[in-house]
Amino acid sequence: MDVKFGFSIPVPTYRLELAIEGAKKAEQCGFESLWYADHLTTIPPEGRVYDAFVFLTTMALNTTSLTLCTGVSDPHRRHPAVMAHILATLDMVSNGRAMLGIGAGEAMNLKMFNIDAQKPVSKLREFIEVMRLLWKEDRVNYDGEFFKMKDALLQLKPVQQTIPIYIAANGPVSRRLTGEMAEGWFPFYESPNLIAKHIKDVEEGAKKAGRSIDQIDTCYNCMTAIADDFETAYKRVEFMKGGHLLFPDKLKEEYNIDVPKDLAIQKITPSNEDLMKLFQYLGKVPDRILQDFNIIGTVDQVMDQIEAFFKAGIKHLALLNRGPDPNKVFEIYRDKIIPYFKEL
Repeated sequence: MDVKFGFSIPVPTYRLELAIEGAKKAEQCGFESLWYADHLTTIPPEGRVYDAFVFLTTMALNTTSLTLCTGVSDPHRRHPAVMAHILATLDMVSNGRAMLGIGAGEAMNLKMFNIDAQKPVSKLREFIEVMRLLWKEDRVNYDGEFFKMKDALLQLKPVQQTIPIYIAANGPVSRRLTGEMAEGWFPFYESPNLIAKHIKDVEEGAKKAGRSIDQIDTCYNCMTAIADDFETAYKRVEFMKGGHLLFPDKLKEEYNIDVPKDLAIQKITPSNEDLMKLFQYLGKVPDRILQDFNIIGTVDQVMDQIEAFFKAGIKHLALLNRGPDPNKVFEIYRDKIIPYFKEL
């Protein structure tokens, strides 16, 4: 199978030296990509949150083959020229390994700082168009709704002809945009059942643009934990159960569970008031969601789950290693899981 396995470093990141060691270990074990969220804050607001691009540059200097991607950024906190320049620099430093994961934006990074996030999907389209022009052209003129430029130029071009862009599309409009103009789809909180449904939106967008779904790297971001028994692995990811409330549409679609739309990631912040709202609805999230939306359990259970995601249309997994023994988990992927799926 033409599939890839990536490594997602958690945010918050408690010890930088352990993140560097983890990246080196993942690379040695056959992982091909590294992902790090571009956040100012997290829910709940605890631990260290590094600037994503400084962090990825650090990882570039400590690895040799991993592609390096945000998981994810937004089109609101930086001008596209600034983002294009940052990415060209990361691409130069890493010798052609930069990628960009980007989505419509999350309230935790915007609302508290009074950053305008109106018309996010339309803005995202222009944002991507501007960056690609700046990477390709000597001089750029652009007259959009959100961005305008005259004789603009960057004095640094990326090593790659263009830097791959992955859109964290979690709704039908952004999924169709992904199919139309992105190199990759990077959804959050999906089961194989939802992936199989939602990939049709990506395919529709691709068809509209004269592209094929085969041209799009479908990459799913989730947690993995491997133990001798399911219960031990489950306990390693149980703390993330409440995070699924941030995607109420998916709870409704998968389990027919109704929770308020104002819990959505586009609206909720790390304020005490919003955290209390999340806590009130935690009991509505079924325990089963952690095994449906992640890759956890014994080696055999994990391999069955991975196969289900690949059959649903995923080609690339970005995995947050939750142990219980992280080094052992990496080695299980190296010795058993990655070779098995690569050889199919």
